[in-house]
Amino acid sequence: MRRLARHVNPPTICLESEWFPEAIPSRSVCSHWYVRQSSRPLLIAVTGWQPIGAIAAEHLWPIKQLDRAGFDVAILKLPAVRVSSASTAKARFPSHDPSCNLIALARFTCCIQQLLLIAKSRGHERIVIWGTSLGAHLVALLATVEQPTLADHYMLEKPLVRMSDPLRLHGRGSPCIRRDVALRLDRVYRAVSPIERPSRVDPNRVHVISALSDCVTPASGARQLAEHFGATVHPVEGSHLWDPDRSKRTVAMMRLATTNSP
Repeated sequence: MRRLARHVNPPTICLESEWFPEAIPSRSVCSHWYVRQSSRPLLIAVTGWQPIGAIAAEHLWPIKQLDRAGFDVAILKLPAVRVSSASTAKARFPSHDPSCNLIALARFTCCIQQLLLIAKSRGHERIVIWGTSLGAHLVALLATVEQPTLADHYMLEKPLVRMSDPLRLHGRGSPCIRRDVALRLDRVYRAVSPIERPSRVDPNRVHVISALSDCVTPASGARQLAEHFGATVHPVEGSHLWDPDRSKRTVAMMRLATTNSP
């Protein structure tokens, strides 16, 4: 199995081209590919927030198990977001600036679409795009803008439903103040919030995985997102981080998705 690192310039999607028609930057999208010589079904993985820096892909995705089961893997590496300041420091996505996050959501959605285009050009006829936590939020957003559909199935694992949810659910201060600020943030993020936008994907292609003991992105939010997309909910035992059966489940769902793909 070869491990490839690819850097490509992405095309624009409707969100980005409408917002930045005069100055769309030329930037690189970094992705790591774990592939065999022959074309096989592909899992495109979009990881969630990593507050402690880069974590080895092998610890986040069951690459070896997927390889043995006959699947290739491509993992999107979300780039850092440059904050406009005198120090020119870089802040990982998401930052404390909602306006910066709003633009980043549109651009990162474009990055995912670029990986899909590359996968098609490589000859992968069956593609499953799998996002977890914040990554699931991005994949869900992609499902509201992508046309025509490039992926066979969209997996939303333990999804962050709204960008305001960390404040609403886990922020400091009284519940009343948190709720008020969260509602204002919802208005800010509305243009790039998947739950505020109509889906362009067949509901049978969308699958939402919720963890029954998840306190970070609760199962209630996953059910709400699934209802919005008309998607199937797959409840599992476990929490946001503790999930001992995840590797086996990932392989099983990939087999099911690629077997049922048109």
